[in-house]
Amino acid sequence: MMSALNLGPCVVLASALALLVACSGGGGSGPGATSPETSSGTFNPAATNQAKCSACHAPFDPGGHTREDLERILGVHQKEKRVTLSQDDWQKMIDYLAKK
Repeated sequence: MMSALNLGPCVVLASALALLVACSGGGGSGPGATSPETSSGTFNPAATNQAKCSACHAPFDPGGHTREDLERILGVHQKEKRVTLSQDDWQKMIDYLAKK
């Protein structure tokens, strides 16, 4: 029987594996997948925020960050290809999320 002391590394490994799978982009719903669109085929920043951002962390709160902060934060996501968006869609996302 496994003791509680030996169970810790198993839990850590299982958690890390689950996070890796969730953020891998496979299956079309995680980071790296294309963005949700409206029924008309246009980019929907609210749906993208909910579907893509929440795959790895809490969705951003619209108006909760300055434009400068979002450009820095989302710039890292774009550079590391955590989510694949066109340059125009990245700008729409920043416009949607930035403090007015």
